[in-house]
Amino acid sequence: MIRINIRFFCTLVLLISLVGGCGFHLRGTHNPKTIHVKELVLLPYTPYDRFYQITRENLKRAGVDVLLPQDGASQACPTLNLTKSDITQHTLVYSLQGQTRRERLQLGLKYNLILPSSGQEFNQKIISNRDRQLNPNQDLADQYERSLLETEMQQELIQQLIQQLSFLPLTESYQCVSISTNFKP
Repeated sequence: MIRINIRFFCTLVLLISLVGGCGFHLRGTHNPKTIHVKELVLLPYTPYDRFYQITRENLKRAGVDVLLPQDGASQACPTLNLTKSDITQHTLVYSLQGQTRRERLQLGLKYNLILPSSGQEFNQKIISNRDRQLNPNQDLADQYERSLLETEMQQELIQQLIQQLSFLPLTESYQCVSISTNFKP
């Protein structure tokens, strides 16, 4: 009886140490507020585009002051140029009647960060994928699901962008002349 309890206790301690030591508990704990660029110009300047608005809000939450691209601010400040590709869909499975039953949605984001004083450029591409089942009898539900997935993919791309910006090895500090930083589209 005592021998079984010792085995059980040793097994339990071993299991806890394996799970606790593998780094699983560190997942998602990176603080994105360590972005070294404190001010930047976000291009293309489209204040009524939802993707631009969400990106701007998330950058502000991460401690980055997003400046307007006017009055020479883009020459003195780091510039983040975003190119969002359209969503593409790839058919994965067809039904016997030839209708699409399963598809993969893909949304990409290319960005180019230009640091004016050192002339450094960082070019990256981020891709987000989602698979979904289609039901020909529920067309409206499929359209609503697609719009939710697109919004979710955009949020994921922006979070990955902020995470990548926080890992850039920047050594210089930039002082930009801010004309109107409290602009609200």
